[in-house]
Amino acid sequence: MEFVGNGKSKADLVRDRMDFARARSIPVAPDGTGDEIPHRFDIPIASSYDLHRAVQGWSLDFRQLEVGTMRGRLVQVVDGGLIVAEARLDRRVEQRGETPDGMFTIGALSPGTWSIWHGREVDDESLLVFDGLDAVSPAAFSAQTVSVAPTRLVEAERLSGIPLPDEELLTGSKSHKGCDCKILTYSKSQRFFI
Repeated sequence: MEFVGNGKSKADLVRDRMDFARARSIPVAPDGTGDEIPHRFDIPIASSYDLHRAVQGWSLDFRQLEVGTMRGRLVQVVDGGLIVAEARLDRRVEQRGETPDGMFTIGALSPGTWSIWHGREVDDESLLVFDGLDAVSPAAFSAQTVSVAPTRLVEAERLSGIPLPDEELLTGSKSHKGCDCKILTYSKSQRFFI
């Protein structure tokens, strides 16, 4: 057995790293090296506290606004510079906080779903461009988000030859044509309105 320091074997250090990562839901390689690997989280949600603990990469606070046990689900896939998520909630919840640091985040509501987003009602025909989160979701809420690091977008631009918006726009440090709450509404005619 090879000892690495503090009297612990390499296997013990790897086990410690894996326990630490599991306790915090940090995706790590099976050998405990810390190399990020794609990781899927599929977590049942029974309270706003469960929701707060389950969300990966975001800095969020949740407050359940109606009595009763929540029966929801959060599914996230985390893959170095990309976070794809779907949240389903069956109770009214206030949601506030920040998107993953340094990432461009968009979202959409599932068919038949609506929400209050930065003080405005939005529905399933809205494409939400995040710069923080300030929302109240009703019971029977379902939404999907995609967060991507600008480096992943630059690589996609390089490979595809399709020009993308500048980084200030993608990271939310620049306004989307003056729309403070950053809502783009998708119409049935395939156009975007601000």
